[in-house]
Amino acid sequence: MLKLSLSTLVLIIAFSVKLYSQASKVDSSMLQTLRIDPSSARGAAASQVFDEIKFIPLETTKESLFGTISQLRVTDDRYVIWDNDTKSVLIFDRSGKYKAKVNGSKIEKDPESKQNQSFYGFTLKKEDGKQLIQLIAGEYFFYFDLEAKLIKKVKINEYSSSYSFPDGTLLELNHKEKKVKDSAYFEISLIKNKQRVESYFQYSPDRYDKDEYYTTGESITNSGNPNEFFSIRPYEYNVFRVTPTKLYLSYKMIFPANNSLPPGFLENPLYVG
Repeated sequence: MLKLSLSTLVLIIAFSVKLYSQASKVDSSMLQTLRIDPSSARGAAASQVFDEIKFIPLETTKESLFGTISQLRVTDDRYVIWDNDTKSVLIFDRSGKYKAKVNGSKIEKDPESKQNQSFYGFTLKKEDGKQLIQLIAGEYFFYFDLEAKLIKKVKINEYSSSYSFPDGTLLELNHKEKKVKDSAYFEISLIKNKQRVESYFQYSPDRYDKDEYYTTGESITNSGNPNEFFSIRPYEYNVFRVTPTKLYLSYKMIFPANNSLPPGFLENPLYVG
């Protein structure tokens, strides 16, 4: 009887560990396929696409000089720009007048931290109806208002995320699950009350050592709906929709063969390295 109980316990633990480390299944029940042939694309007059077009020059001052617009976000009354050349976030009003700047060199550094404390880009967050600029530097989130005034500094913990839903669920990228023997990594995880709800696209961190796995741009974008984000993965032609409870495969884009990566591009050893 004791042997049976112990065997049952071991089986339950083994099953629980396996279940906990497994990636969740992506819901593709509402998938739409888009077939796109760039060679057949036809242009259209701007007036057929836009109701109005305005060219707004950004005010040039000693403080507002920047190299390139590496990132641009638009609010109701501001243009917010990230300039990678000067490592600064610049803020202009909707008429193009320069308002303020968050200079990366002036962000308070933690002398005890050995992490890279530079920041690369920003995220707009709405709190209490106000738009805030969120920067990640070292072990902290820094929040600024649209006048470049520091509002708060928050230490990043295990369940901190740049993306959140109204119900408190966090969308976390590259989440490390520590509750299994060999830590599992997931590209996308949904976390609520410090508990993992769902996780998708499990991977091994050594993929960056074994292959030239390069990514550019942002993988998560706002959809306009506070309860949804859009997500993309590198080397794929899919668009996913992320909600507080699950991940949906919404769109699959199919291009002609000469405009596409070969089948099995990520798995075939022929393309590794």
